Amino acid sequence: MKSTFSRNMSATRKEYSLTQNDAAKKIGITRSRLGSYEEGRAFPNVDVLVKIAEAYKIKDVIYFISGKAIDGLNNNGQLITKYNTLTGKEKKAVDILLGID
Repeated sequence: MKSTFSRNMSATRKEYSLTQNDAAKKIGITRSRLGSYEEGRAFPNVDVLVKIAEAYKIKDVIYFISGKAIDGLNNNGQLITKYNTLTGKEKKAVDILLGID
């Protein structure tokens, strides 16, 4: 089963009417790497996530990755609860984006 990230990668590329080849060039990766993200066989590192966000004008990267919004959460307990619903890869991406090692 594809992850939210994989589905969003494919859907967003199609919204921009881009082929995998064109999208890969726009992001600065190979077509095969893009395909591996869209098929759920790989997950990008934070540098590539930033390039994807810039190429597709993504404002909420956490939602794009996980499908789980964190906007409107009004206390740390809610943030922790929401964070705990993320998968391991999603948590790693959030940690990297927040500068937590």
